[in-house]
Amino acid sequence: MMQEAPTKICLYCRATCDFHDTFCGKCGQPFIASGLNTETHYPGQSQSTNTIPPVFNTVPMSNPPMPNTIPNTLSSAPLSSSPVFVTSPPSSPLSSSPALTPSPSDPTQRPHQRPTKYLVIIAVLLALLIGGAGIEIGRFSKNFSFQETVTDNGAAATQQPTTPSQSQPERILYQEDGSDSWKGWSGSGDWNILNGMLINDGSYDISTEPPTITAPYQVDATANYAVEARIRVVHEISGRSLTPYFGLSVRGTSSGATWEGYWVTVIPPNSTVPQPAVYIQNNISTNFAQSILKDIPFDPGSDWHTYRVEVNGNDIKVLIDGILKLEIQDNQFLTGAQVGLGDADAELSISSFKITAL
Repeated sequence: MMQEAPTKICLYCRATCDFHDTFCGKCGQPFIASGLNTETHYPGQSQSTNTIPPVFNTVPMSNPPMPNTIPNTLSSAPLSSSPVFVTSPPSSPLSSSPALTPSPSDPTQRPHQRPTKYLVIIAVLLALLIGGAGIEIGRFSKNFSFQETVTDNGAAATQQPTTPSQSQPERILYQEDGSDSWKGWSGSGDWNILNGMLINDGSYDISTEPPTITAPYQVDATANYAVEARIRVVHEISGRSLTPYFGLSVRGTSSGATWEGYWVTVIPPNSTVPQPAVYIQNNISTNFAQSILKDIPFDPGSDWHTYRVEVNGNDIKVLIDGILKLEIQDNQFLTGAQVGLGDADAELSISSFKITAL
């Protein structure tokens, strides 16, 4: 015959519960593991009338917890020598208690906030990174130019992309922009100063070796340098004994009436020469055609252009508006400190002149 299992008596309401229950099925009070608020009743044993004093059971639980959810602190609490009594939790929700409402002035009680300041910092850094990349792209596109090469017979080949000759920032040796009225420049009578610009009236009509005006700076420190000038043809004068021309001289050396060096000549449209062009020349021969090292068709028109001549070792380059037009190697003049300008039968305006080391 199977023995009947004992039962558990709730000392709060005297209800009979299953021995393994953790909550009273009638009043909902949790049973303490130590058995202080329950009474075990075995079959055949008379029930006592013991109850928990009313003072400890003044607030009944309106919503009894679900079974098997007793907190670990209750089940694992050590036994003490004094009685332990459990009071019912308040029926009102915690949020209604003013003492438990978080205070905005108390940092420990503030609700969790997202770290917005870190998001702002990250956004600013990304903007700077993107802006820096945009700047670098703009610099690259600005410095990117096209190279126009010349074949052996003088015909222009297809333009190819190139970057400036200088891989390092330019070291300016001398610069004139008219702020001092071209102080120290010395030349023939057809050169004058007007509104801060160096001008030529085109009256010079004598066959002579260039230059017709020289800069006050001698390039003694280095033989590798660039000369750059911004020039506009105002008017060319035809019908005289000379073909109109203008240009820049580099690596020059003067000895009395003799001048030696390289001369980059620009011939604008005129009645004598059917096609305007730009030339690299030396003065080994007094014959114009025999002094030509290389040339390419070019019409300066009446627009402003920046003409640049680079001498680096035995390499000579001519760039117009940043585009490489001519390049040749020649071993005749590897040194020479004098630089200047030349003009005959062409009215010019020159706004700036610069010498930089290479």
